[in-house]
Amino acid sequence: MASFNNQNSGLQFMTAMASNFNVAGDLPIEDVHNPSNDAVQTDFNADTSATLHPVCPDPDVGYQPLSDYLVAKLLRRTMQYFKNFCAARQVELDTKYWKRYTRRILETQSPDKALVISSPAGSGKSTWMQSFLLALRDVMKEQPEFDLSLVGVVVVLQKVEDLNELADLLNQDCAEDHPVMVSLQGWTDSGSRRGLCRNPSVDNYEACLRQQCPYAGKCPILHFSEDAKTAPIVGMTQERFCQLREQGLDSVLYRQCPDGQKHPRRYILLDEKFQMASVTAVNADTINDASKAFSALIQKLDLTDQRVCGLQQRLDRTVRRLFQQLRYDLRLDTEEGKKDILVGVLTLTEDMKKEYADYFRFRNFMVQSGKRYLNRSLSDILLVLDHLFQGGQCLFTKTEGFTIHYIQPPQILFGNSLSIIFDATAQVDEDYQSVTHLSTFLNDEPKRTERKVVFTCYNHESFNVTKTAMNWGWKLPLLVRKISQIVSSSKENDKFFVCTYKDYSVVLAKELKTSMSPNDYKKILLMADREEDTLPYFNGVNGSNAFNEATHVILVGYPRLPLSTYLALVCAAYGMSAIETELEMYLSQKDKITQNDLWQLPSVQTYMAHHLAARMEQDIYRCAQRRPDFNGEIHVHLFLPPRDAYRLLKERLPGATQIDEDEEPANLLQLKRSFRSYQGNKTSYGRLESFLSEWDGEEISVTQLREQLGISAAVWKDLMKDNDVKALMKKHGIVPVGRAANRKWTQSRDLCA
Repeated sequence: MASFNNQNSGLQFMTAMASNFNVAGDLPIEDVHNPSNDAVQTDFNADTSATLHPVCPDPDVGYQPLSDYLVAKLLRRTMQYFKNFCAARQVELDTKYWKRYTRRILETQSPDKALVISSPAGSGKSTWMQSFLLALRDVMKEQPEFDLSLVGVVVVLQKVEDLNELADLLNQDCAEDHPVMVSLQGWTDSGSRRGLCRNPSVDNYEACLRQQCPYAGKCPILHFSEDAKTAPIVGMTQERFCQLREQGLDSVLYRQCPDGQKHPRRYILLDEKFQMASVTAVNADTINDASKAFSALIQKLDLTDQRVCGLQQRLDRTVRRLFQQLRYDLRLDTEEGKKDILVGVLTLTEDMKKEYADYFRFRNFMVQSGKRYLNRSLSDILLVLDHLFQGGQCLFTKTEGFTIHYIQPPQILFGNSLSIIFDATAQVDEDYQSVTHLSTFLNDEPKRTERKVVFTCYNHESFNVTKTAMNWGWKLPLLVRKISQIVSSSKENDKFFVCTYKDYSVVLAKELKTSMSPNDYKKILLMADREEDTLPYFNGVNGSNAFNEATHVILVGYPRLPLSTYLALVCAAYGMSAIETELEMYLSQKDKITQNDLWQLPSVQTYMAHHLAARMEQDIYRCAQRRPDFNGEIHVHLFLPPRDAYRLLKERLPGATQIDEDEEPANLLQLKRSFRSYQGNKTSYGRLESFLSEWDGEEISVTQLREQLGISAAVWKDLMKDNDVKALMKKHGIVPVGRAANRKWTQSRDLCA
């Protein structure tokens, strides 16, 4: 089997929906979040064309350098807004740093290299972005020739809520049918709260009927894509940006200007790094999701069940059958029978292409007359299979179930627009390895008050907090006890950012609340607007300022990706040949490759270390470290941190100090023993320990206790000789009364009190 590049320009996807906004009205600058009594200078005069050097950029010939006059005008206006925002928000930011970078952006001569700006969290990136866009808006409004020269901007943020807030700022006093900014989006909670959805019965994305909705005629969301064609500024989330990249970004990269022509927008502002290499993964779940989406068409499009059944049958014949055939074929004959090949490069043979020629009929139907039945999962499937049927290569993995990965080359340049990427951890991110020749890295940091970072590492093996280790029954009680100790030993007004896996964010908060005093528990910052107490969790707090009071960070876990994902990202970053070379070396030394071997591949280890270092740094910057005026100590508590990632992290925080705790936690063996089980049930020791932990001290017969716990007399006799049990009884103040069959237990009065 062999490989290829996707050239399915004919493959079309569902039109992305949008959010709306265009050119500003006559709003005085000082009225837009301007704390100054003095309006921003408007120094334009009738002789502007003579002042410009030499002339305005001509959008008909693509990206051209701005004149000195226009650079100076935009720079001055941007920095005036920036200073006014700082005064209004009572923050001190490094204006010289942002002035230097604003000039660097405006004076860029060509879009042939992306600008990658490593501004740390809290340095004023969002404030600068607002200021820069307001300045562009004003200048483009004031003179039509500037509107035509600058054309516009594409803004890519992580959250729809942030896009909508930015649109609200830029669209103040705009006519509704001429917004400055359109924020592309489908149905979202954020948009619904703003009244963008007119249908009161719709409360989630899946319930949105789009053109079939009775309110479709007056729905702003459905009109956004049309409004975006003429709006100077178009915003979207990273997810939507990556989706549009698959089908072509021309619909947003070009603006229909007042001269009636389409011209390329000058800038793409990307807040945080996006997935530069497009990796499309197809597995059994993807096919199932595509089939389920067909079922949903019964209500969405009023299809008959018979029609949906026909679609699902064609999906099974042309896609699922091929997928299962590949899954079966990708095995090796061994002395022990057929064994899965865990990873490799997949291509289709000519015989297989002929056998599954029906695929093309199904595919052509779905992208032409059946386009309205297309869904996101099916779009991914068609993209991958088009690539394979055209002779291309795909990575396949069987480490978490059979998955086919179509990896497209990394891309950071788009059309004639200058890409500006804000990525605080770009210097440690291996995804840039394959695009360094297409990037200009701006790495100097803004001035910040002096602060100190102190790492405390709990290095005993019992503090392993991988997802697998977190499943051990005794792990949560151990961590709760340790975190409680850390919090109780802190200062009265200290705040804690405790971040963990999403699956443990509620249960860990609950256990901490039960185990800690109310005053200590109040020190832990929780997620806002949740029905129950929820700790911050990985991938749930990206870009958040909600925890910047915290001076302590406790990471309960590390957001490792699945092995199959790392393998695909390694191929994207270093090329498919990197893994092939390493696999050949392993196979020259042993008969077969295990999952552990794949984890230990040098390329996987290197990529993972850099990935985790970047993620840990981002989580540390959720706390007071992100505040430019903070000048105290940040305490970072790490449980058995991954060695290579931790080394990289420390290099990113010069001057950080380290405290190591290597001791075994107190009573660890007893804790482990209490959670041991036999045939799915707790051991005798565990049942006794559970009883004592909840016992109110009321006198109880030993015979009755044995029967209640299901412990035989012989086992009880051995249990009473165990030193751990004796320590447990002492801990709970057990006072035996009587002998033999009349023996009873009571509790020491001191403990009862």
